[in-house]
Amino acid sequence: MNDSEVLTDLRQGATVCLGNARRLLDEAEVLFRNKGYLSCFLLSELATEEIAKGYRLLEKVRKKEEFSRKEWEDWTKKPRAHIKKLKYVHQIDDAWLRKVLDFHGISYQEFSKGFLKNFPGAKNIEDYWEKTSQAYYDFRLDILYVNYDFKKNQWIDPLSYEPAQDPNFSLQGLVRAKHLLSIFEAALKRK
Repeated sequence: MNDSEVLTDLRQGATVCLGNARRLLDEAEVLFRNKGYLSCFLLSELATEEIAKGYRLLEKVRKKEEFSRKEWEDWTKKPRAHIKKLKYVHQIDDAWLRKVLDFHGISYQEFSKGFLKNFPGAKNIEDYWEKTSQAYYDFRLDILYVNYDFKKNQWIDPLSYEPAQDPNFSLQGLVRAKHLLSIFEAALKRK
């Protein structure tokens, strides 16, 4: 790998990420309508990661920075890349939430105390993003792959998880991803 290699036309890359996120969400909706709740949730999460990649590309465009090959591979292929993208999406969503709360005269600090209280061990908002991103990633692995529980000496069937059969859980992931997609689309339209 050549350390001086950089990605070109970052805005085009962001547009491609947008198209792929839309495709994944369209397919997630089909699965939801056909009661494929588990797969709907998984595709919604993958779409969320595509949105994060696109947003990261746009951030580089806005700051007039280059995106090196190494940085891209760290962002997309290295261990913890999934968690990095999910955490980044939390930051995007949080920035949007701050604007909405400010518009309505609600203190973000007071508002955030409520959801920090509901996530034990989160010391601050950054810690919350990290912990929830890790939890989403771990859960995604649990509902995607068959595994073995050595403590109980038994196989773990992804379909045995209650949320796998819960349309509300799946719908929550789908709605969140569509919300993030709309924020991303608006950002992409800005110059």
